[in-house]
Parts: sequence; structure tokens; C-alpha cells
Amino acid sequence: MLLILVFGLMSTMIIPSCEGNKWIGTFKNPGSCDLTKCCCPSGDLNIVNDAGNVKGSFPVDGTDCKTSGNRTITVTDLNANSTIDASVGTFLFDGTLNKLDVTLDQKTPDATCKVTMARLVTGTTVIINPAGTTPVNNNSAGGGATNVGGGGATTNAGNADTTTKPKPSKASLNHDTNLIKILSIMMAIVTIIHV
Repeated sequence: MLLILVFGLMSTMIIPSCEGNKWIGTFKNPGSCDLTKCCCPSGDLNIVNDAGNVKGSFPVDGTDCKTSGNRTITVTDLNANSTIDASVGTFLFDGTLNKLDVTLDQKTPDATCKVTMARLVTGTTVIINPAGTTPVNNNSAGGGATNVGGGGATTNAGNADTTTKPKPSKASLNHDTNLIKILSIMMAIVTIIHV
């Protein structure tokens, strides 16, 4: 019974450290914002955990910016899907947590100035080449594929991009924390009932 109580208390202490990870990362500037009428990100938004403070910084530019240069946001509620910084703007995640809608504070508010910054996902893809085969690079410049190793026709169909793309990683552990919270509450109730 004591073990259940200890486990329940420990799991509730672990949960807050799992949350908030959705904000950490780099979000790519789409370059689609109209600099002639908006205040726009002019570089990527990089959000980091700096000694327990989740902060992001990125450069801005455009004719409607109150001031140009670098902007810094601080995320105060790590569990929220949006944050508003009065001097910077509004940042809102989409349902997948892989895209961040950004509306910057500017002289003349304009809903068409919103940009969507996609999370940069980095990863390494390993391609295992079976023994006795020759690796083929279909990404080289030139006029088509060639017959490697005989037994087939030479084609001139052009070079298709056959590189593998990494799957987007889970942006957050929040999908698991709700389950842990429910289990922790159930364990606490069972412990109270047994006492």
C-alpha cells in the first residue's frame, strides 16, 4: 500500500517535467509574408528552454513593424496551445503541434499578415544496401537513369527524387501525460479507499 502511494506521488511530480516540450524547437520562416504591408518574421523562430524559462527569438522586418530587429517571446504557460506576448504578437499551434500560426504586433492590425511556421524536424535515415548490390544515386544532375548491372533497358525518364524523408516526430509528450494523470488519480483514490 505504501508502494502505491509513493508511486502515485512520484508520477504526479514527473508529469510537469514532461509537459511543455511542444514549444521547444525551431519553426521555419515560410517567406510568404508581404513585407510591403505587414510586420513579418525575417528568419526562423528558435524556442529553447533556458534555465527553466522557455524563450524564443527571431528577427522581424516589414513596413508595418513598430520596430525592426530581433524579437523575443517568453512562454509562460507550457501546457497552453497558444501564447500572447503584447509587444511581439500571438502564437497558436495547429492540431498537430507541428505548425505555429504567428500574428505579429504591428502598427495596423491585419488578419492577412498571419504566417504559419512549420516545425523543422531533423532526423537521420539509414538505408541498408543488401550485400552484392550497387548503390544507385537518383539525385545526381543529368539526363536520366542508366542501366546498372545489366539486364534491362536504359531509360531517359529523368531523375526522380527518391530520397526518404524522415517521419515527423511527436512534438510533445502531452498525449501520454493525460493517461498518466488519470492513472495517478485512480491510484490515489484506491490508496485512500484502502487506508
